[in-house]
Amino acid sequence: MFRSIFSICTLVLLSACSKEPERPLATRTANPEPVVYGIFAPGQGENILDDGAINAKSFTSQREKYAALPNAVDNFDAKDIETYFRKLSFDPIPSDEIRSEIKLREDVRIVRDKTHNIPRVYGDTRAAAMFGVGYARAQDRLWQMEVMRYRADASLATLLGPGEENKNLKSDAKIFTLIDYSQEEWEEMWDQIGIDYGDAGKTAQSDLENYIQGINAYIAATRSDENLLPIEFRRRDLTPADWSVYDELKIAAYSMTAAFSPFSVANAGRGPTRLYRQLTDRFGIEEGEKVYADLRSVADPQTPYYAPPSNIPPRGARPLDGNALPDLDSFVARSALQIGDVKIGSDGKVPPTPTKSNAFLIAPYATTTGFSLASQGPQDPPATPHPVDHEIQIIAPDFIAHGVLEFVGPYPYNGARSRDYAFSLTVQPNDLVDIFVEQLCEPNGEAPTLESNHYTYQGECRKFTTRTETRDLPTGRTFTLHSMRSVHGPVLGYATVDGAPVALVQARSSYKREGMNYPAYSQLFSPSKITSANDLIKTVAGKVGLYAAFYYVSADEIAAVDPAITPVRAESVNNDFPIWGTGEWDWADFNPDTYEYRPYPPEDHPHVINPESGIIVGWNAQSSLNWPSTAFVWSNGPAHRTRLLRDPAKKMLEQRKLSLEDVIRIYTHAAVTDRPSLLLYPTIRRIIGIAQDDEIENLLTRVDAWVQDGALRRDMDNDGFYEHAAAIALMDATWRHLYPDVFLPVLGQEIMNDVKKRESVLGGLDGFRSDWFLHTKWVQYLYKDLETQFGSGQQQPMSRPYCGEGDKGKCAFMIENALKKGLTEVKSKLGPDPDKWRYAAVGDEAVVKQNYPSTGAATPAKPTLWQDRSTYHLVTTFEEPDSQ
Repeated sequence: MFRSIFSICTLVLLSACSKEPERPLATRTANPEPVVYGIFAPGQGENILDDGAINAKSFTSQREKYAALPNAVDNFDAKDIETYFRKLSFDPIPSDEIRSEIKLREDVRIVRDKTHNIPRVYGDTRAAAMFGVGYARAQDRLWQMEVMRYRADASLATLLGPGEENKNLKSDAKIFTLIDYSQEEWEEMWDQIGIDYGDAGKTAQSDLENYIQGINAYIAATRSDENLLPIEFRRRDLTPADWSVYDELKIAAYSMTAAFSPFSVANAGRGPTRLYRQLTDRFGIEEGEKVYADLRSVADPQTPYYAPPSNIPPRGARPLDGNALPDLDSFVARSALQIGDVKIGSDGKVPPTPTKSNAFLIAPYATTTGFSLASQGPQDPPATPHPVDHEIQIIAPDFIAHGVLEFVGPYPYNGARSRDYAFSLTVQPNDLVDIFVEQLCEPNGEAPTLESNHYTYQGECRKFTTRTETRDLPTGRTFTLHSMRSVHGPVLGYATVDGAPVALVQARSSYKREGMNYPAYSQLFSPSKITSANDLIKTVAGKVGLYAAFYYVSADEIAAVDPAITPVRAESVNNDFPIWGTGEWDWADFNPDTYEYRPYPPEDHPHVINPESGIIVGWNAQSSLNWPSTAFVWSNGPAHRTRLLRDPAKKMLEQRKLSLEDVIRIYTHAAVTDRPSLLLYPTIRRIIGIAQDDEIENLLTRVDAWVQDGALRRDMDNDGFYEHAAAIALMDATWRHLYPDVFLPVLGQEIMNDVKKRESVLGGLDGFRSDWFLHTKWVQYLYKDLETQFGSGQQQPMSRPYCGEGDKGKCAFMIENALKKGLTEVKSKLGPDPDKWRYAAVGDEAVVKQNYPSTGAATPAKPTLWQDRSTYHLVTTFEEPDSQ
């Protein structure tokens, strides 16, 4: 069991350590239940059972509501809310709206509505309800679930074959590199849930066992009636085997680990260490570290944190005594899979950072109703049907929920309402993983090589723990998976440090305890367990292992907490860089035999309840100044997208309190705002003044008008093209030229080539995709540079000038030159006359759009207008009981 220290503050009233002074609440006669509205952009969908059948309306029944809100939000009125959302009520479905009702057993039934196909599971007992949840999930997602369990088991190739260019084998290799447990270890981890976590653990085990029984009940039904088996199975002549609790445990491990595994593999290959090496080689140690700090922005005080500053000392931007820096370009990934003579391993490249989901919460003393307001929810890439998200309602004794199931069992933990409260998660840059560098050795004392299978730990030359598994492909061939570990975790690959051979190993806080989330999740929907924000914080703080933060809203409280169990590092290591694995620099109180260590106690975890500002905003920013942040989220700083929510709310609260309409309007505007243009363009315009080129100046007046209008990317007349087309097209093209034009002269071609190839921790610059362009780190860097040099200054200024090398005239020339390049590019595509430019907002021609690709036999839905908005969007308000 993890070693945790619970202070009196935590055991009695954790929030008392950070809760702001209470504000007066509106006079009321009773504490109201929330009135929650939701919309699930991809649609619920369902299993496709007929070969050649078209998608049922449940695939797209919510899509148009979701797509329509940005155009309507300017005139949004609360009485029209059900035009754009669905009311998530626990009231029974009217009889004329029931699509189906099945009684699985005497103690459990599932009722579905005609329009959206949302299952409502009613259980006489909690166990019965969990059985119903499993059955309902299999009814709608059996094929997607099958693919997920094979993926999480590193067996995808055994289900689907090697794949084009061995993509399924590569997936299996990547996952098995990190999740390489034996069956005995999975069984031990399952047993630990009930042993280490007390009653909550036993409850979770019971929930999962009943959930699995429900899945298997549906699978049994498909064996009796093949017409219930999704067409994806029948086309491949496949039949699903029964599920076990270990399948769910593996999916939980995947959700915590492999879904984010590129963070650590990239750290071994092409992450912060590579950039640090490049910068110090280019500038020397002192100046290189300054530039690294400029780009890292690890403790920028202007980042919109939601919690008070942490008391953990910052580690800065340089390696410390315990860090080991692999030589540049020396990393070689370990081959975890072999098929014939072909060996496959992870590539060590840096993929897009999965920053998603947001939360916008307003405290009761800052609203017109005197009750809290919230707009929030998970933001997963839409799909048809969604591979993991599945909307459901569950009603049982002391378990009440309406939300979306995701990876981990029968719990809609990603975004949901219960009876008296709602909550959601956002991806958070928690620092849960380190790379340890093992010094290779030979037992006989000879010089080690990269082929050595021993390493030095606590003065002893130890052998790596190895194991193999052989698996069958559908073609009849086999492949072999190779597990290799040190005491710190699985081996990612090999490199050299000052020419000496080493192995790079991933250590993660959830290693060997992949079921640790279940006990906390099992408590989240029990009205008897969660009666306040403080209860939710105590339930999750230091008890889950995921890259996420929780946001909670009830009638009189809003709250947020960064809960992920985080190891205490040695004082002489910087967690940006790999750490020597010889034993001196281990996590605090690390036990190599049991993988126990000392994490930060729950009361240290960043959290806040009813802040003085009246606002909590979460959009993947670091939770608290100096709280450990993963080495792969470099988006801190004053131009963070969280400002799109925070700034208008703060401005409005200077004049008046916020209404429900205000909250939805601010939230929806943020979803379609072009962040670089809104936050960065005004500074650029101020620097260049009146452009020297008349054609550019004429176009900039159009950009001025667009930015004054909020820099919103909308298609108000639904003709498929943006309003302010000339402004948007020009700036989309300009940014791609401006960032490299400004930073290439300083950073050099080698670094910018990595960026161009998406092989840098700095992100990419190639194109208009929302994950790489509209939210790129480069907005932050250029904003800080220009404000440091020519604007209002910065609390954490850049160490050197980048644009124009400090010369305002040169900088203005660079900006105008990038505008000219952008104009030339746009003219080549849209023609010479800006008055005639038509810039696609939706459809195949749109450069940024919301796609709905198929995850099976379903027909992909047509793309809609791009929105950086929760795909399961919850709006929570409260009304006096007599007005409901």
